[in-house]
Amino acid sequence: MFKRIMGPADDGADPKFTDQNPSKPVMIKTPVNGKVLDVMVDTGSVVPIIHTETLRKLAHRPYFHRRSNTHYTANNGELRTIRVGTDWITRNKIDVRGSKKCIEVRYGNHHHQWASVPFLVQTDEKQYPVQVLHSVTLPSSEAVLIRVKVPIRFADTVIFNPDASFGSHRKVLFANALLKVENYVASISVINLSQFKRHLHSDALIGAISFPSPVFQCLPLISTGQYVHTNKIHQCAICLEKFSTSSYLFDHLKKGKYFVRNSDCNHLPKNIPDTVSVEIDKLVEHITNNEEKQEVLALLRRHAKVFDTTTPSTIKTSVKHIIETIPHPPIYQRPYRKSPQNQKFEDEETQKLLDANKIRHSQRGLLPLY
Repeated sequence: MFKRIMGPADDGADPKFTDQNPSKPVMIKTPVNGKVLDVMVDTGSVVPIIHTETLRKLAHRPYFHRRSNTHYTANNGELRTIRVGTDWITRNKIDVRGSKKCIEVRYGNHHHQWASVPFLVQTDEKQYPVQVLHSVTLPSSEAVLIRVKVPIRFADTVIFNPDASFGSHRKVLFANALLKVENYVASISVINLSQFKRHLHSDALIGAISFPSPVFQCLPLISTGQYVHTNKIHQCAICLEKFSTSSYLFDHLKKGKYFVRNSDCNHLPKNIPDTVSVEIDKLVEHITNNEEKQEVLALLRRHAKVFDTTTPSTIKTSVKHIIETIPHPPIYQRPYRKSPQNQKFEDEETQKLLDANKIRHSQRGLLPLY
């Protein structure tokens, strides 16, 4: 709907003519099913037709005839970047405004009529799919470098974002990485996390790539300006006693038999009581050779916990001479006195088995049962 500025209301006829004659329907003759009939022509359009003289009197937006052309480069890619020279800008009276981030051009006969086009801001949000180029079999628990294809011919640096659902379903790991694309092909490292072989089919969609933002900033992972200097603490790791110097700490370790030289290897695993240390020293008193004595002493002190009987300990081991039965070990019951009725019943059943020659008396003495 347009607002009328001046003049009478016009319905599309030329305002220069005062006589308004309604238009008559157009009748034409055309063959229909082999017969010539009179046909009335009606466009059926709901868009009204207005004269240019009437349109100039109405307030409306300017109409521009737009035309879109697609140009291609030598490598069959779309031409998206065009450099415009200053001669073209001067000839067409185009103003490039950096403060408003737009390009302005004047149109019409009035000086205040300007059309502006904003600068193209690259958001880099477009992502391109990444697919496996050839079928590959991944060995178990190994990393393999595979080749993938992307819909980009050449790119020095692109960001690869793997598909988390694809990796978790097949138990493979694709790391986020920076890739270089050459002739629609790039290389990606993949790790097989399972103990079985995994097969990746060709054209499998494993993720997407995107171009990095032109504006970026590099920050150090660790700040180099923040350091805290602390004094070294001389403390015993067993009794947690602190000392002023390292020499006092070493004397404490030697007296408590916590510290030994590398040549002696007389290492005690934990805080062993003094009685155990004295007993170990008595065990090697009969050895006359000093070198052999130190070797045996180092071995006994390394396993000094075996001689410590102050605290109960449990040895977890499996007896090798026991015959393993499946699915469970033999049932074990402690011996106890039975009632006379149960004993009589067992004797009768045993006698029946003896009479049927299903069992016989043992020729040996009592044997341990396991």
